[in-house]
This record gives sequence, structure tokens and C-alpha cells, in this order.
Amino acid sequence: QTRRFTISTFQFLPDGELKDMDEEIYFMCSTEICSPHDGPCVEGCFGH
Repeated sequence: QTRRFTISTFQFLPDGELKDMDEEIYFMCSTEICSPHDGPCVEGCFGH
């Protein structure tokens, strides 16, 4: 199974600046694999 997602962003620019700042953004993701044989797989936040 594949999950895909889209992230929309925006950037504030200094007055008169028309190009992006070419900055990097980092994302930290966690995944969890569950098996229906071990019980129900429930979506939710980790630690809750």
C-alpha cells in the first residue's frame, strides 16, 4: 500500500523582492507497520 501526500507552502518575501529565497525545509516522519493478525490497525498520532 502506498500513501501519498501534498504539502502547500508559502514564503514571505522582503518588499521589492520577486524571487524565492531558495531555503531548505526538513521534515521528520515516523512510520508504523501493523498487521491485521495482531489486532485492528488504527490511524492516529504517535504517543496518544
